[in-house]
Amino acid sequence: MKPRYEHSETGWLMLLTMVAALLITLGVAVAGWVGGRALYGFAFPPLFALVALNFYRLAVSVDAEKVVARLGIGLIRRTIPLADIESAKIEKGAWYGGWGLRWTGKGWFWTVLSLDAVALNLKNGGEFLIGTDEPQALLEAIAERLKPL
Repeated sequence: MKPRYEHSETGWLMLLTMVAALLITLGVAVAGWVGGRALYGFAFPPLFALVALNFYRLAVSVDAEKVVARLGIGLIRRTIPLADIESAKIEKGAWYGGWGLRWTGKGWFWTVLSLDAVALNLKNGGEFLIGTDEPQALLEAIAERLKPL
């Protein structure tokens, strides 16, 4: 068995959009403050910073016991024990679905860049999709660990 699988991808478009929004709203807030207006504008830059920090990257690791998906700096994460996975397969997300956290009707789809995903069909009937730019490598890492000894 190969050692632990680890891979991450950065959602550059989302990151650049949030940084631009942060800078624009910060400029507007400062201009309002200098002009003697209310300080409400300062509420928005931290919001965009929080979104950027929590959704700029998706890191996935697979070891002998579990699959872990972590968004951004790791405050949002999901750990799925291999014992809870029935099967895994490659799926393609819809181009109009966007990025981030999405509910698919059967489970969650996490992605920051890729429309390709590995769908984990869980024994409880649910599903968890992990967006990745290397779906074959992730699928192989999971399938190898799901094989009975």
